[in-house]
Amino acid sequence: MSIVQPVVADYCRNRMDGTDAREIAAEDVAQETCLAVLTALPTAKTTGGSFLAAVLGIAARKVAAAFRRRARDRSEPTPDPPERATPETDEPERLAIAADGHDRLRRLMSTLPGIQQEILRLRITVGMTSPETGAVLRVSPGLVRVNQHRALHKLRTIISEDDL
Repeated sequence: MSIVQPVVADYCRNRMDGTDAREIAAEDVAQETCLAVLTALPTAKTTGGSFLAAVLGIAARKVAAAFRRRARDRSEPTPDPPERATPETDEPERLAIAADGHDRLRRLMSTLPGIQQEILRLRITVGMTSPETGAVLRVSPGLVRVNQHRALHKLRTIISEDDL
């Protein structure tokens, strides 16, 4: 589990970043995923597929379940006020630049179709191979490579047009 947990945590953080799921802790979803994997191991049937692909399939379902839970929750929690002011450790300029880069990446990714977004997340962020990504998304490795190429080409085109 020490090998799987960081990959699952990264996957959950990337899937839940930039959404209204800020109240849903990605670490909680990652922990639920790891528990589900441990529970499923004794009864799992080996089909010759990648173990990591199966784990990320479980993680995808847990993330979707977290979004559904959030959608059903009508409460509006208010944060507790801090007991004392905490000094900022980072410089405001660095925080602004990082936020701008993050926002730009989010806008660029939103121009892509959902399958291409998911392929880039799994291939680049999680570091999966084409066959592993294909197993998670239930598509062929060739389709993964073609969609990745198209997505990266589209992003390069948009970036070069923005720089003009």
